[in-house]
Amino acid sequence: MKHYIAAEFNPSTEITGGAWYTDGSLDSDFIGVLKATCLKFVPNLKVATLEGFVEAVKKSRVSQVELSKKQIEELVESLVCDNELMKVKSTGIGEFASIPVGKVCYKRIDKGNRVSGAMASIPCGVCPQISICTPDGIVSPKTCVYYNTWLDF
Repeated sequence: MKHYIAAEFNPSTEITGGAWYTDGSLDSDFIGVLKATCLKFVPNLKVATLEGFVEAVKKSRVSQVELSKKQIEELVESLVCDNELMKVKSTGIGEFASIPVGKVCYKRIDKGNRVSGAMASIPCGVCPQISICTPDGIVSPKTCVYYNTWLDF
């Protein structure tokens, strides 16, 4: 299907794909550079707001086109989905002191020294059947293969 447009009109983002597309295909290199720019911005502040990300991307001049707040939000939300950032609400205390209470902000997820909770180290802590596990039921510590293996360890 062909689309025609007068020279004085800009094509819709539904047709062009918007800022994330170049020549009809997803520009993953451009997206990667923008994500890296956002991640570099967070460690300096420990906590960042969407407005902070918008300003950081503008100042970095990595994009030749003006990106909207909505587009930067899409980018930041993809970093949340990638487990690079955590979405939190400001408490107004400590590292959140400069951010109004209740405002959504983002923190960098520390990928180093992860400490698991006490329940994660035993099979019961991660068992999908824990809700039906009872001492005298079909699913029980006596019949659990994982629990017995863990006890033998």
